[in-house]
Amino acid sequence: MIEKVSHLINKYIVIYNVIIDSNYPPKEMKGFFNWLINLAACEVEEALVPSGEEKILVEVVERTIKQNLVFDGNCHLDEQGKNIQVYVAILKSLLKADEMTVNYFLLKYYFPEWHDLTLPEAERAAHDVKCSQGIIKENFNHHLNDKLVREFKKYTAVFWILQDIVQSNPEEYLNIFSKKEKLLEKVEQTCREKYGQIGARVRRAIVRSVIYIFCTKIIFGILLELPFDYFILNELRWPPLVINALFPPALMAAIGMSIRVPGANNTASIKKEVENIVYGDDSGELRVKIMKSKKGFLNVLLNFFYAIMYLVSFGLVVYGLLRLNFSAASIAIFLLFLTVVSFFSLRIRRTAAELIILEQKERFLTIIIAFLFVPILRVGRWIAMHSSKINVFIFVLDFIIEAPFKIFVRIFEDLVIFIKEKRDEMM
Repeated sequence: MIEKVSHLINKYIVIYNVIIDSNYPPKEMKGFFNWLINLAACEVEEALVPSGEEKILVEVVERTIKQNLVFDGNCHLDEQGKNIQVYVAILKSLLKADEMTVNYFLLKYYFPEWHDLTLPEAERAAHDVKCSQGIIKENFNHHLNDKLVREFKKYTAVFWILQDIVQSNPEEYLNIFSKKEKLLEKVEQTCREKYGQIGARVRRAIVRSVIYIFCTKIIFGILLELPFDYFILNELRWPPLVINALFPPALMAAIGMSIRVPGANNTASIKKEVENIVYGDDSGELRVKIMKSKKGFLNVLLNFFYAIMYLVSFGLVVYGLLRLNFSAASIAIFLLFLTVVSFFSLRIRRTAAELIILEQKERFLTIIIAFLFVPILRVGRWIAMHSSKINVFIFVLDFIIEAPFKIFVRIFEDLVIFIKEKRDEMM
């Protein structure tokens, strides 16, 4: 194993040494170096912890989807391009693969003999690997695969259930799959267990989030809002301070209590899809509608309307806060927590909806709420994705606030477990 890992690392070193002698710009070489490092990490992990089961699962899902997939519209891709987008979407949805994992799978897609490359072969393939970097990045960022991830959701949920049945019954799964009634019974049982696990994860995430947000908000108030009000405005505005302290955790708790795990109707839909996939009872088309790209005046009009959405959403919030006598600092902090809390509550809601394959009915009220909240969610998403680049912000959140809080949460959880053990000893 040591020799194998050593060889695959040397393969990447050889490729980098070839490219570094080719006079690429320093910035491009740095990006290529980081890309190779991440790919090497993925391959080392694969060598140490083989994932043959994942590979088989991806192949089965890919074959199943391709049998039923129909593109309704022109996506401006040839057959190979469509197949790659389907493959990327399956990796993202089924394996929840991150960017570098998808990059590694695509590298193996373009270089089928990648694992068996000798060092001289790697040297000859170095420039092809460098060229593939841009192509792989384009495929990962293509808008079609994100749309396909949403369209493939029912297949993802069904195969997660089937995979769990196989893993839980390694000696009996062939017998289970050979009898429809027995398989459907197992599907229902597995769904109930999964729903319970999802419910527990969601509740745990909500409780931790509420405590974390409350503690973080109190510290923000002490470090920023109070000094700003006292030294800049020469007065303490208690109502904004109290609202700013209580609203974010209350919003998180309210959204959390509105989250529901799947129910019997969803289980019935999963059972029906299992019948379709496993026994081919009624394998219908999976039609993916490709929308025409908006150009010219229509594109300008839609972007203008989108900008109006931001102005309306944030304008209403700021107007309400001004009416409540919020200072500039209090408004900025309120908006920061509103956007971040909204985005992370959406992430928790998505966790609860992992196995939901029922189509949600759109109501007029839902559309209005979406109109107002989409800009807030997108800003929260941007902050979450780019906050790592703001070193001071991360230092405050991670070192001063998050690290001590994680220690507090761990101690509290250990205390709860200890109390439960002592209680059980008396029963």
